Amino acid sequence: MRLAAENPGLTNRMVISNTALPDRDPAEPLPEKIEVEGPHAEFQKMARDAPVWEPWSLLPLVTVVEPTADVVEGYRAPYPDQSLTIGSRAFTQLLPTRLDNPMYPANHEAWKILERWTNPVLTIFSDKDIVAPSGWKPIVRRIPGAQGQPHVILEGGGHFLQEDIPEAYNRALLEWLGPAPAPSGGSPR
Repeated sequence: MRLAAENPGLTNRMVISNTALPDRDPAEPLPEKIEVEGPHAEFQKMARDAPVWEPWSLLPLVTVVEPTADVVEGYRAPYPDQSLTIGSRAFTQLLPTRLDNPMYPANHEAWKILERWTNPVLTIFSDKDIVAPSGWKPIVRRIPGAQGQPHVILEGGGHFLQEDIPEAYNRALLEWLGPAPAPSGGSPR
């Protein structure tokens, strides 16, 4: 959502699944004491303190269907050695568990643009997501292009709904996107 808001003209429509864009008006004063809070605080601490970070090992926590060895290997493949997990570990620290999180000002500016976004926006969420189960609500409420769209909460999927219920996800996505455009006849690049 931030990518679309920060790059006008780059995106014609969006499908948003099992995520959120946390917002806090930076003009609101911060409390004197800023606490680490929220559902992701414990996960953040675990990721920060783990002597070995293996993000692929967390798949069973965010999926409903036990991932096969091949699926786990696919998520592990980008990390042939532990030094390459640094980006994944750092990503966990971006979760907004503090009111002074540095993402809030940029998110707030993105929301100002998204609140005027009239291009189509669809949410496809799953009913067993433990990470962002209600992330769709502000999207549908605040983005004009989300009004009147056939938003769906698919049954049987966890946070990685593409792993748990790929057929249902693809069906909902493709129905909304419509038929594929006919080939133009030009030469491929």
